[in-house]
Amino acid sequence: MDRLGLGIAGCGDAAYSFATAAAFLKDWKPVAAGGALTREEERAFAEKHGMVVRTVEEMAASRDIEVIAVATPPGVHVKDALIALAGGKHVIVEKPFALTLEDCDRMIEAAAKADRLIMVGQTMRYFAGMIRIRELIASGELGRLLMIEESAIINYFGPKRTGWQLDRSLSGGGVVLNPVIHLTDRLRYYAGSEVKSVRANIGAAKKGLAIEGHVQVFYEFFEPGVSAALTLYGYGKTTLDRTLIFLENGVIRSDFSDNRITVYADGDVARVERPDPMPFGPGRIISGYVQQLAEFRESIKKGAPHRSDGRNGRANVAVCLAILESAAKGKPVQPKTG
Repeated sequence: MDRLGLGIAGCGDAAYSFATAAAFLKDWKPVAAGGALTREEERAFAEKHGMVVRTVEEMAASRDIEVIAVATPPGVHVKDALIALAGGKHVIVEKPFALTLEDCDRMIEAAAKADRLIMVGQTMRYFAGMIRIRELIASGELGRLLMIEESAIINYFGPKRTGWQLDRSLSGGGVVLNPVIHLTDRLRYYAGSEVKSVRANIGAAKKGLAIEGHVQVFYEFFEPGVSAALTLYGYGKTTLDRTLIFLENGVIRSDFSDNRITVYADGDVARVERPDPMPFGPGRIISGYVQQLAEFRESIKKGAPHRSDGRNGRANVAVCLAILESAAKGKPVQPKTG
């Protein structure tokens, strides 16, 4: 079997997900990893996943690697991606694509110049439940989409929120460029439309930390009459991820935590659906990475499209930067389109 060799820049949570997903698939081969803070971390990660340790430069020059996954801190994504592209590798960049639109554009332009493909890790587009909801909206079964309401409670400031995660130059700050960029991508995916403007309020209520931990956003889409509201609370001890989708003739409710989609019509429950949460891999989160790699292989080998390319990654960064700007200025802001 023609297996694609994968190199991974980074040795953290996202790198673990890429390595686990590649090992699950029979037509991918995890080859090398590097880019951790210490050689000890690199060796431990490589040994755990049956890989060897190489620098990003060495991976870019390696003949047994066709794709490099960039899972280093977001502030250095552009550096590692440009090295990989210059070496003729296809690239998957973990979200957020970058911390500036200029860096997003540099990677997109470098990929085009090198005639290589670039994918951005917006894995929610690959979850079975998210795909099913988009199908329901697009089917027209409940009429035209009107508005979406997203509510999330997470424990953002858990044990792993240390080191570079608290360095704004590397992470981009707090919840906006981390979980909110995922939820923004979800809302864009559901709406089937780009964001025209945002009005946001953000705050930092975690004692001793200056990075934002809660946010409310109102999104206006270019699709006439379609809007969305997002509330995320990052100081929770319990978890909530609930979406309400209002259409002309009914409502769709998604409870991600228990993998339930409830369809309401004529004022009552029409049905409840529970899409298989693990159709592509050993866990719901890893499943997104598995399906992402499977789709990227088809793009590389057969020229098939992929759902989250550089343009999609850039669009999400543009919206999140507009959220930060709106909160700072106290007025609606239009995302900067490419």
